[in-house]
Amino acid sequence: MGSSCDLSIDGFSVWGTKSYVDDATLSVFHEADRQERVARRPQYGGRNMEPVTCYALPAAAMRERLDAIGYTAEQARADFAIGQAEALEIYEDDEFSQAERERIGEWTYDRWCSAIARLAPAGFQVWKPEKFKHDADAEHISDSYSAGLGSYFSDVRFMLRGLLHALPDAKEVVLDVTDLISAGYYSEDEAICDQARRGWANEYSVFGSILLLTEGKSDTRILRAAIEKIAPHLAGLFGFLDFDGLKLEGSADVLAKNVRAFVGARINSRVVAIFDNDTAGAAAMASLASVDLPSHIKIIALPQCEVARAYPTLGPQGPVNMDVNGLACGIEMYLGRECLADETGALRPVRWTGYDHKLKRYQGAIEGKGEVAERFHARFSQCDSAPDARGTFPDLAGIVDAIPTVFSTTPPVGKGPRENLSD
Repeated sequence: MGSSCDLSIDGFSVWGTKSYVDDATLSVFHEADRQERVARRPQYGGRNMEPVTCYALPAAAMRERLDAIGYTAEQARADFAIGQAEALEIYEDDEFSQAERERIGEWTYDRWCSAIARLAPAGFQVWKPEKFKHDADAEHISDSYSAGLGSYFSDVRFMLRGLLHALPDAKEVVLDVTDLISAGYYSEDEAICDQARRGWANEYSVFGSILLLTEGKSDTRILRAAIEKIAPHLAGLFGFLDFDGLKLEGSADVLAKNVRAFVGARINSRVVAIFDNDTAGAAAMASLASVDLPSHIKIIALPQCEVARAYPTLGPQGPVNMDVNGLACGIEMYLGRECLADETGALRPVRWTGYDHKLKRYQGAIEGKGEVAERFHARFSQCDSAPDARGTFPDLAGIVDAIPTVFSTTPPVGKGPRENLSD
């Protein structure tokens, strides 16, 4: 029979491959998810507790991770519909298959979700459907010829997101690799996820990291630290340019040039260029308006900043409090009042440094940005949990929350020909 892995949601087995873990499944787990635990493994006939090697993630975190790489519930529904339409086409000109067409047409995404929501908590397993032999939905899900659990999904990640949509109260997603290690397909100390990532070719961008480009090394350092602490379950999805190691310059204009270079070089990796929420960032983004960006390269600006809505500024007219969103919000503006304050406790002012004639607005920057960043890193290191960091730095958390949504409305790229999971 061979050894296999098992992907499950709260004990409900949903997917598995023999002798290896498929790339699509590995792409949604990270090495930091690996655990050694003791558990029952009913999918392998075990009734007793035994040592298990697995990759595990809370269901809520897995939803966010899938959404961040474009496998949203909406995309899962759309993918299902495409597969269903293709199945109907097979019987379109067959006058003797009207019953099969009706059977396929009735098995909608919503009905599939409803069946999963009812059957999974009741202990249903595809590999042991006898208890539910008089249940039409259970029969449909168990019958790989007609649809199976994968139904009309083309990718296990769409199916997994659909399952997590159908099971809103799910607690945990687990990939059990115990048998593959025991059988020698992987060594005991092999970093399975990391090894897979190193082996994936560039053309499979849907498996690889999303590269985050910023305006400079300070931005990158702050953003990397923020993601690792505020959303650690997403940290493995993202990569950054090494400004120090590569001796790279940083500015809004340089970031725009880098975007053009990535487009011109036909880079396949997914890229998000993050511009400051200021005049220079807006001007640089406007310069890219004529560039035909592929779907895997996105440009965004930092979101609106609450602290910036009434912030002290210095200019020819003297000190004025005003909303500096869109004018002077570099990443330092998102680091909280404590870090933005000077030795006297007053907020470090924004000083106007120039005027953009095309946009007809001024460009400003906080005085003492280096000191603000230093205070942030010292304070941020004291946060002992994601909720603590999120509560202490709400504007920074807003940036972290905005980034994973960039690809959530874009179908994943880099897949080969469509093959339904029931095939």
